[in-house]
Amino acid sequence: MIQRIQSVYLLVIGLLFLLLFFVPIMTIDFYLSDNTPAVIEILPFGITQADMSAGGVVIETIPTIWYGILVVLTTVLPIAVIFMYKNRWLQMRLIIADMVLQLGVMAFMAYYIYKGYMLVESLNAIAPDSALPPSLSLVCVVPLVTLILSYLAFRGVIRDEMLIRSLNRIR
Repeated sequence: MIQRIQSVYLLVIGLLFLLLFFVPIMTIDFYLSDNTPAVIEILPFGITQADMSAGGVVIETIPTIWYGILVVLTTVLPIAVIFMYKNRWLQMRLIIADMVLQLGVMAFMAYYIYKGYMLVESLNAIAPDSALPPSLSLVCVVPLVTLILSYLAFRGVIRDEMLIRSLNRIR
């Protein structure tokens, strides 16, 4: 039921995690050995290196499959939970499972951001000033925002369950 507030929260969670597929969490601009500009982007299913002088042609992709699987699960699970409104106990358990998955996404993001900063340091050690400071995207705060929204959705489901129990007690 979309008229419940927790359904809105869960829909927003799914839409926010959908952003992670299209917006890289970190972008690193640097110059190759022949002074051609290149860029590295960290996305859920791969870290791509593109040559910007050739129109953004992807040179290399390093797969990040586990991070991608977690992002897919945390995108699909809240949307699926919306349609389980008749089974509130299962809804509560799945929201908690989604919160754990969101913490996993946060851990993967922190790991890849750390690796990105280490990559910049190694590029600058090889050739000074060959890499610009990495730019973090605003999508890095998505897991934190969705964690808060998941908590609010969980409280909404609990509130519904308490309301149903109080109505059953009156009968």
